[in-house]
Amino acid sequence: MDWPSLTQLRFLAVGGFPYGTLGGLTMNLIIVALALVAGFVIGLLLGLGRLSERFLICRPCAAYVELIRATPLVMVLFWFYFLIPNVLGARIGLFWTSTIAMTVYVSAYLAEVVRAGMLALPTGQPEAAYSIGLTHVQVLLYVTLPQALKMMIPAFVSTFISLFKESPALLMIGVAELMDTGYSIATLHLKLIPATFLIVGATFFVICFALSRVSLRLERKLNPDRRAVPLDPELQLDMVAGAGGGARRVGAGTR
Repeated sequence: MDWPSLTQLRFLAVGGFPYGTLGGLTMNLIIVALALVAGFVIGLLLGLGRLSERFLICRPCAAYVELIRATPLVMVLFWFYFLIPNVLGARIGLFWTSTIAMTVYVSAYLAEVVRAGMLALPTGQPEAAYSIGLTHVQVLLYVTLPQALKMMIPAFVSTFISLFKESPALLMIGVAELMDTGYSIATLHLKLIPATFLIVGATFFVICFALSRVSLRLERKLNPDRRAVPLDPELQLDMVAGAGGGARRVGAGTR
């Protein structure tokens, strides 16, 4: 089996940069990262909007999320590839078209992550915060949202993995990403087809597998159930008895 040269491997990594257009794996990572950051801001607002009790806020947010989640990424890319030039009267470039389309796409999924994270919190915490006089915005900013965001971190990593795996769809509108650069090498050197796409597939696997391990470790670290320290059985009995009024206090030197 013939293998690509170092120059061709460099083309897979960064495209023609710095003497030409940036592309390859770097293009995948940049577009996905930008889309995830911008999509998080939109998804946060959409997720909170879906939890609103106001019909005019909840329903439009739900309709947006359900519409985008039911649409393939390729279709969303085509929407923006053909829609933006007709609306603006000029093309904005493949890079920004792809970034905007993927931002819209991933924001719907992040909205569900935010909504699930907020619903996973114990209901007693917001009620306690309201009881001491905090407003709804204060409860959201200082009580519920910080805890929910901490629980969402593994899901954000998983979303990045999913979006990165779907990024080869950018090839459909001509973005010079990893699959496109691999295809360019393979068409010019037919003997390199097996090795080139083996390298492309291995690249996706290594990055996704490494990130999945990171996501798993974060989930184990941030999971409140795993972090909780189990109480000693004798201490539990003393606490139960103390709640009834006839128990002694358990100190450090009672054992």
